[in-house]
Amino acid sequence: MEDNTNPGLGPIQPATPAPEQPVQPMQIPVNDSTVEPAAEPVVEPVAPNIIADSPSETGAAEFASEETPLQNEILRELDNSDEDIETIAATTPEPPKKSHAVTALVIILIVVALGLAGAFAYLYFTKPTVKLTDNTSSKNTTTNPVKPVDNTNTTDNTDTTPADTTDTTPSFTTEGTTITNSDVISELTEKASLLLGYKFDDNLIISTGGSVAAEDVDLITTGNLKETYKINHLAYKLAAEARSLTDEEVDTIENEDNISLVLTDKKGIDGDVLAKAYKDLFGEELEKGPFEKSACSYSYNASVDVYYNGNGGCGGSTGYYRYYRITDFTEKEKAAYVYIQAASVNDYGSILCDVSREFLETGADSTVETCGPALTETTSPEEFFSDTTAKFARYRFVFNQADDDSYYFVKVEKL
Repeated sequence: MEDNTNPGLGPIQPATPAPEQPVQPMQIPVNDSTVEPAAEPVVEPVAPNIIADSPSETGAAEFASEETPLQNEILRELDNSDEDIETIAATTPEPPKKSHAVTALVIILIVVALGLAGAFAYLYFTKPTVKLTDNTSSKNTTTNPVKPVDNTNTTDNTDTTPADTTDTTPSFTTEGTTITNSDVISELTEKASLLLGYKFDDNLIISTGGSVAAEDVDLITTGNLKETYKINHLAYKLAAEARSLTDEEVDTIENEDNISLVLTDKKGIDGDVLAKAYKDLFGEELEKGPFEKSACSYSYNASVDVYYNGNGGCGGSTGYYRYYRITDFTEKEKAAYVYIQAASVNDYGSILCDVSREFLETGADSTVETCGPALTETTSPEEFFSDTTAKFARYRFVFNQADDDSYYFVKVEKL
């Protein structure tokens, strides 16, 4: 047996018995360091490099000098354990390790996908609807919330319909508070009829037909009536109250006015009756006397103090029809307002958005916008006035309150 106690030599090697000797069982003597343990015939374990791991050569010498069979056996067992572990590690495949980088990448992708889905849902359910107009492209469209429209329009505003929130109804507001007194409404309607020269129907609409009497156009476009029209309108209104003229009155009228009343009904309206109606309608005293006459005009004779119709009949028609509709009655302090819409129809049947002096005088309508297609035989004024998007011209009749609380006409204003 070699002496392995000399420090600085190679690793401790266990003793190996002669090959021809039978293998003896290992005996571990008690307190006897001279007995050598039996060596295993086949396995030659490699002792761990104690010297390399030892802190000093002295420590290694002490370890070798105190060697016992028990220690040698333990060392062999430890060596065998290391070899077994190495064998298992070499023969048993390790399971694949999970990549932390892949896991982190998957988590990041999931978080990003959830964020995108949430953003899409928010934008989809919260974005306001914006209608693109002719001068708006999809690149510069804003997303301002749609403001609600007022109650004089047809939507909106709100129009809360997503397809279309654009209001095409012309802007219009009334002044004052709505009149609810039926007597006042009846008075104002009657006086507006007198001024226009035609009577409003139950739907508060006037249709002039093709009458040659077109004083209504003069009233609407100038804001007032000529004096002859004022008298004529009142005289035709008061015709039902006209009285029969005496033979002496007829002779006086025919002689002084150089006219024959043979073809007339020989009736007349007393000057005081017409003057009273004039004051009630216009708030002014009537100046009796000769006045400019017009087609189908009444005349006045001062000697008899009578207004009479000496035409014996007149009439005729044109292709120009006018339409008016009352929309509102309001009052403010001592004033009252009657709001109307105006329209007309030319020879071609097109609905115009206003009345036109140009068409009346020259047959042209270049100054008036077209509001609708040609009328048919079944088209009624109610139908084309029911189109709330049409830009029909709007006017209002202005009345002031008299001392007796009645109302007299002041002017017509275009809105």
